[in-house]
Amino acid sequence: MTVYYTIAENLRVDYRELAQQIITPPRLRRYGSLNPSDLPETVARCLWDMGLCEALCPLLNGLEVALRNRAHAELTRQTGLARWMDPGDPRKAFLGRREKDQVRRAINLLRRDHEPTNVSRIVGVLTFGFWASLFAPRYEQRAWHGDGLRGVFPYAPRQVLGCHLIRARLRHAVYMRNRVFHHEPIWHLAALDNTHREITELIGWLSTDWGRALAPYDRFHQVHSAGYRPYLDKLRTM
Repeated sequence: MTVYYTIAENLRVDYRELAQQIITPPRLRRYGSLNPSDLPETVARCLWDMGLCEALCPLLNGLEVALRNRAHAELTRQTGLARWMDPGDPRKAFLGRREKDQVRRAINLLRRDHEPTNVSRIVGVLTFGFWASLFAPRYEQRAWHGDGLRGVFPYAPRQVLGCHLIRARLRHAVYMRNRVFHHEPIWHLAALDNTHREITELIGWLSTDWGRALAPYDRFHQVHSAGYRPYLDKLRTM
């Protein structure tokens, strides 16, 4: 027998329970005051923050996928080796120790899950931080000499096509990605608009077509500019 549940129209949110048992005071304080009269606004900011994180997910996902595939293709071209990241081959002295350790962990993770350790699976398992780390100063001459950087970012304007500029933007993107995926607050960050712009530009520099494909799913400006008030209004109807 199917059982249907309905919610009464006059059901009220128990903010005290949310504050003490669900979200918990230490986390909720990051969104505002815990005074009983202020709790609706504080919870609304928490919900708004979730909305902002959700709105950034398509771009963060799109950037990570495009970056790793472009970088992998370019490094394969330069080295002539599809498994240029393989730490077990002494001929492949391309990566530093830290990055080799990350590759080993990725391979071990695949083996643990009984998955193949072919190139495409390794590339997919390596983290966003790994790919961003390849643009650190120690790799400028080893990886991105000549037209290497252009191979990854074929649509970047000439004036921004430098490792230090790309590196700074990727660092901001990785920071934002980690906060979003680890459920850390972002609503209060002063540079949120700028980071969103940088991520959007990076995607366009990797592929203008990919940038256009993702654009309809980018709701960040609408969610950010609306603020927490729409969430507060919904809470007040409960």
